[in-house]
This record gives sequence, structure tokens and C-alpha cells, in this order.
Amino acid sequence: MVQSARHIPRGSHRHAAEGSPSQILSQDGGVDRRMNVNINMRRSGKTHDDILGTAHLEVEPGVLPLSHLYRLLAECFDIIERRHIDAPDLYRAAGNKEELDTLYRYYWNYRRLDASSNLDFMSLASLAKSAVRRFTEQKEDGLFSDALLDDLQKLFRECGSEFTAAEKNKVHILLEKHTSRQQLSLIVTIIVHLSLLVKRAPDCTCRSLEICWNPTLLGPYRFLKYNGIIRSLISAFM
Repeated sequence: MVQSARHIPRGSHRHAAEGSPSQILSQDGGVDRRMNVNINMRRSGKTHDDILGTAHLEVEPGVLPLSHLYRLLAECFDIIERRHIDAPDLYRAAGNKEELDTLYRYYWNYRRLDASSNLDFMSLASLAKSAVRRFTEQKEDGLFSDALLDDLQKLFRECGSEFTAAEKNKVHILLEKHTSRQQLSLIVTIIVHLSLLVKRAPDCTCRSLEICWNPTLLGPYRFLKYNGIIRSLISAFM
């Protein structure tokens, strides 16, 4: 069994609650505990590339390595949760594409957000989704394999509207069974963030966030087949 819900690379920042996915799923106030950790998270003055004395100055940005994708999501989610939790239409309003491309290119080159840019909630939300989409589109299974989705779908059909501690434990067992440690970290990062928005943000529901994130997380060809899984995952992490 995985010892930690998140693999935190050396020099990275912790975004989620400490402990295993089972602790996050089963403990009361797990999301609140994660939020307290978020508030204390601060960006380092140096990046991985600063330490190495180099930067990935490529013309066309590619897909971020999992460790850097994790860090980007942690930074975007932290700012959204601390500064934009009351913003309307979170994840439904799209940011400007040209600005989004510029933000992603900057992060690709320097492995940090451009502090000089106007990091409004639309830009941050679009940047996070775009980075995840680049990753999922390059892999046939993305973050969720068909085997994992099939097992989750079967489990959720047997669960009631509210998850018991035993059912939440089954969810984390399936996640650990079907994913690598880094994949698990990304999934937990995203789902815990969405669960917090359901609790704190106006007009955010499990259903509305599933609609916004389904194509990004499951890909353009699978989200209809597995409709409802992301919504149930968000509920299971609350």
C-alpha cells in the first residue's frame, strides 16, 4: 500500500493533506486539514532549473514531467483557493487562449508561474486544465486506466448517495491498485481541490465540476461511457 497520498519531489511544495488516500477519504475534516497546509504553502525563490543553472528554453512547449505537472497544479490550486474561492463560474469560464499559451510557455521554460502576469482565476483554472489535458492526451489511459474506471463504476453503482467509511476505503484501495505513486498524487491533488470547491465555492457542485473536468481527466472518447465517475469521486473525498 502506498505510504503517502502524494509523492512530493525534493524542493516541491505540499498541496494536499499529509497521509494516505485512506486518511484523506476517511477522516472528518480531511479537506479542511489540507486547506490549512495550503495556506502555509509558499513558493520557493529558486526553481529546479535555477539550481541546475539551466532552463528548458524550447520554442514549442511540450508535456510537463509528472513531478512538474504536480507542482504547477499545486500552485494554481493554492492561489485559486486562497484568492478566488468566491469567483463565479470557476472552471466554466475560459481564459484567453493567447494569454494561456504565454503562461504555459513561461512555466515550461522556467518551471514557475509568471508573477508579473495577471493571474486571475480564469487564467489559473484554464492553465491547470490545459496542463493536465496535454498529459492525458499523450497517453492512451491518461490518469485513469479503463480497468480502474470499470472497477470504480462497478463500486459506485453499489454505493448509496453518501459514502460510508468502508466504501471510501474501497475507493482508495482501487486507486492504489491501478495507479503509480505519481499518478495517484495527481489524482488526489485534483479531486481534493474539486471537493474543497464544492464545500466552499458558490455555485460549484459535484455535477458542475464533473462537466468541466470530464473531458480533461478522461479524454474525449471515454467521458460519456464513464459519466458520473468523477462526480462520485469528488463526493467520496468530501
